[in-house]
Amino acid sequence: DIFYVAVEDMRWLIWYFVMATVMSAGAAWFAVRWGLEPLRRAAEQASGIDMNSLHQRLDANDVSSEIGPLVDAVNDALARLDAGVARQKRFAANAAHELRTPVTVLGVRLDAPEEPTFKNDLKRDHRRIRNIVEQLLASARLGEQTTKLDETINLVELARTMIADAALLALKARRRIVLESPSAPVFVTGNRPALESVIANVIDNALRAEPEGGAVHVRVAENATLEVIDHGCGVEEADREMVFEAFWRKNEATPGTGLGLAVAKEIVDAHGGHIWVEDTLGGGATFKLEFPRSNANLNFATRERCG
Repeated sequence: DIFYVAVEDMRWLIWYFVMATVMSAGAAWFAVRWGLEPLRRAAEQASGIDMNSLHQRLDANDVSSEIGPLVDAVNDALARLDAGVARQKRFAANAAHELRTPVTVLGVRLDAPEEPTFKNDLKRDHRRIRNIVEQLLASARLGEQTTKLDETINLVELARTMIADAALLALKARRRIVLESPSAPVFVTGNRPALESVIANVIDNALRAEPEGGAVHVRVAENATLEVIDHGCGVEEADREMVFEAFWRKNEATPGTGLGLAVAKEIVDAHGGHIWVEDTLGGGATFKLEFPRSNANLNFATRERCG
């Protein structure tokens, strides 16, 4: 009798556990499905967003507090992506506009080869188009993850090299370039061709701003700061941020493409540095570039101290 009673009790207990398990599973399925419904709707909204609809955002009104941070993070990412794509579209449109002008001028010149200045004009147009293309390429390469920024570079030697490259241009423009630097090398870490482009752009701008007969001063400090000083008209305080915007120029009479300083800022930012402009004492503009120092400075100082 005890055995049969135990079997009978176990049968009802098993049915109880089966029913409880089925009901628990059903309740859990319903709760999960109901709780994840906002996430499913957000996924459907995200699947409809492409490059032409980056302005759209996921609806965060009816999501739970647990899912809300995820939806907000996705919306922030979409906002950054939208801003980046818009910036690239403006960049491409401005680049096409900048290239169209010299190409049109070049075509007009080719229709009049008998002009006495024909050859010099062609060289000037070629140089302008080449500079625009080189600056566009420098900006494009900057976004590649394969660009290495870990080379140890002597900032004093680099500045001296770039001044030597610009010396002939300065001589033809009846201007001088003066280098002020410490006797010891100043090492920074970065990509040499990229830093060459930065310093060349800033020196070129300074030569255009410097009055005829004047001197552009390039000053390298021991704290890995480089200054390029001109004595021209300077940069108004209201324009000191705008000069680093791509294709920005004060007016149409301003020479250049407005690309050089924008590319320079991108390169300096990628190196973890900083570039800004201040007034030159007595009039003019001083562009300052600050780079992270390399550990090679400490090694060099140790070798010098120990003989």
